[in-house]
Amino acid sequence: MRYLKAIYAAIRLQRLGGKISGEHKIQAVLPDSNQLIVQLPKSPDTLVPGVQSLFWNSREGHAIVKPLGSDSESVSFELVKAFRNLPKKGDSVWLSGWLGESPKDFGFEATEEKLSNGTIALTSRKNSSTWVIHVHGRNATMAETYRNFKQFSDLGFNQLFLAHETDAKPYGLGKKRSFLGANEWRQVELAAQHALDQGASEIVLFGWSLGAMFVGQFLLNSKLANAVTGFVLDSPLIDYPSTLRLQATLAGLDEDFGNYVSWLLTKSKLLRALGYGYEKLPSILFHVDIPGLVLFSRTDGYVSMERIDELSAANANLSLLEFANGKHCRLYNQDPAMYQKAVSDFLRSL
Repeated sequence: MRYLKAIYAAIRLQRLGGKISGEHKIQAVLPDSNQLIVQLPKSPDTLVPGVQSLFWNSREGHAIVKPLGSDSESVSFELVKAFRNLPKKGDSVWLSGWLGESPKDFGFEATEEKLSNGTIALTSRKNSSTWVIHVHGRNATMAETYRNFKQFSDLGFNQLFLAHETDAKPYGLGKKRSFLGANEWRQVELAAQHALDQGASEIVLFGWSLGAMFVGQFLLNSKLANAVTGFVLDSPLIDYPSTLRLQATLAGLDEDFGNYVSWLLTKSKLLRALGYGYEKLPSILFHVDIPGLVLFSRTDGYVSMERIDELSAANANLSLLEFANGKHCRLYNQDPAMYQKAVSDFLRSL
């Protein structure tokens, strides 16, 4: 039974799509003068400060919320903006760092440009020879990265927001198989080639979560890596064994189950016969000479940061900025000033 459960977990890791379930049940939705108050159960996740997104019903529901305070059992949020239907009591929801859905939500116009693999990237151009390529994470979309737009625009950079082949059409190709970063780095390579074809002399890569794995594997494998002058990683997926151990404990299983799934991914003949096996799991634990900035929290809660110090030790040109008590891809929301200062200072140092 343990073997079958681990095989299922290994396949599920690589299958995208399907319903996304929320971690919290809305306790109440209360009118308060001209606004709505949403109450969620009190937990380390709901106590994260800053304006955030509230999602439900596999992202069919989406609202922007701002924490107001807490009592012994609940955290109250002001509903700042609802993009579609309003949330209701009992909805299963989760908090995320997204702050909008379209470029217009962030005050910018974007141009659609087709890459050679058929995906459609969004670009915003300044009179610059430096391009910033934004790479979103697993089961997300380009919208996850839009909150960075204004900062890079104010600094005068051209920007490209990369759709993955697994994103929904029309921007992505609607594919449902994740290769865990083992070959998706080629999508970053196509974006880099597109920027170079448009006159880029320098490229900065910005990867979020699994997108950071794509960036890392690009730097390790691509012939275009020498065009990159710097990279920024937000809440990066560092390697699979440590994160699978974390996910196993979150699911109420022992850490060894995570190790077992990792082992099966590279050793199971059944997985290979089904097309899900790997010679070696991808990782970003290697040395690169390119300067980098990593924004992270040891309380990430989704990907493991147990090897973050190994990542730093291997790369003398890597700067780490830890956000105390932060959560996955919600570091910007927690302290925008600290976040943006670190990014701007890093870019000026290149």
